[in-house]
Amino acid sequence: FHLRADLGYSIEQQAVRLLDPIERAATVHDYRDLRARALWMRGHFTEQSSYAESSTAYDSAFDHFARINDQEGLAAIRTRRAGVLRGFGAGEVAWREVFYAARNGSHLIDLKHQQALLLEAAAVAVSLGHPRAALLYQTTAIKKLQNALRSVSPDEIHRFRQIQLTLAITLRHRAGTEVRLGHIDRAIDDLNESIRLVNHDKNPDLEA
Repeated sequence: FHLRADLGYSIEQQAVRLLDPIERAATVHDYRDLRARALWMRGHFTEQSSYAESSTAYDSAFDHFARINDQEGLAAIRTRRAGVLRGFGAGEVAWREVFYAARNGSHLIDLKHQQALLLEAAAVAVSLGHPRAALLYQTTAIKKLQNALRSVSPDEIHRFRQIQLTLAITLRHRAGTEVRLGHIDRAIDDLNESIRLVNHDKNPDLEA
């Protein structure tokens, strides 16, 4: 429990250096799930700074999840590896990762993992020159978020707002795809809805 709390703190701080003692302790005590998740976070933290380090960390995390037969972890890591491969310009290989992740998509219980898979599939489709396929993935992601909003209880204000912001970002991405396809009116509608959802909140991730 102590190590899991440390991992949560490292995620909050976005600090790669905090992962080192967690990984060492998890290795010593053979906490495979914890080590896999620490490696997952290492891959995530280093995606922008070092594709090679990120890819290595994701590969190691995948191996650990495979050893404990964590199907949700495996599908989630495939999604993240697809993003790294796309960054390398290896779109076809990235699509293979997305394909296998989607085959095990039923294991993705967490909404954020489902969204990550759908949006990565859309991004890879765009990189390969298939915006119509990307639009289908983005629309599915939006419908899932809209359904999630309807199921959130009134007292879960923070979760409601998180889903709203995620929906706003996804609508903005879909608007970009619609522009590629020449659907300007639909793109404008999505952008207007995105702005409405953001509602005066100043979030840099949502700036045009």
